[in-house]
Amino acid sequence: DYIGFLDSDDTLYSHHLAVAEKAILNFNNPEIFHLGYDYKNENGKIRQTVSTVSGDIYSRLLKGTFLSCNGVFLRKDIALQFPFIEDVDFMVMEDWALWLRIGCRYPITHVPEITSTAYEHNKRSVLVADKNTLLLNCHLFIKYLYSDEVFSNKFIKYKRRFRAITYTYAALHLSFHKKYHFYVLLLLTKAILNYPSTL
Repeated sequence: DYIGFLDSDDTLYSHHLAVAEKAILNFNNPEIFHLGYDYKNENGKIRQTVSTVSGDIYSRLLKGTFLSCNGVFLRKDIALQFPFIEDVDFMVMEDWALWLRIGCRYPITHVPEITSTAYEHNKRSVLVADKNTLLLNCHLFIKYLYSDEVFSNKFIKYKRRFRAITYTYAALHLSFHKKYHFYVLLLLTKAILNYPSTL
C-alpha cells in the first residue's frame, strides 16, 4: 500500500519498516510521511541527525530540502500519480522537486525516530557532477517545478527565490572542485540579483 525508497549507497536500520507501519496506523494512512535519519561519514561516524522537525514542514521545504529519500514513504496511489521525472539529465534535486509538488497538495507527516543512514562520500552524484550538469539541473528544476500547474499557481511569486536557491546550491558544490572559482562567483551574483536576501 506504500512505496518507500532506498538509495544504493545508504542503509536502513532493522526497525525501519516497523516504525513506518506504526506511523501508517497512528496517522490514519497519511499520503506522505518521513522518518528521521542520520548522516555518517565513510568511517561510520555520525555527522548529523535529522529527527525532530519544528515548525511547518512545508515552509521549511520551500527553503531547501532536508528530507532523506530513505525516510520518505508515499501512499501507493500518490506515488503512481506523481512518479519521479524520468529525465536522465535531471539527476540533482529531482527528489526535492517531487516533495515540493506532492507537499503543496498533501500534508507531510514527520516521525522523529531515526531509522536510516545516509553516507557522506566523494562519489555521491552531486559531488561528481560537473559544471554543465549542475547548471542544467538548475534549469530543469525550475522548468519541471513550474510546469506543475498546482505548484505554479500557489508559488509563482517564489520563482526568483527558487532560482536563487538553485544557483547557491550549484555554487556550493562547484566550490568543491577548486577549478570553478569564476563560475562560483558568477552563480552567487546571479543568486543575489534574483533574491537579494539569499546573501
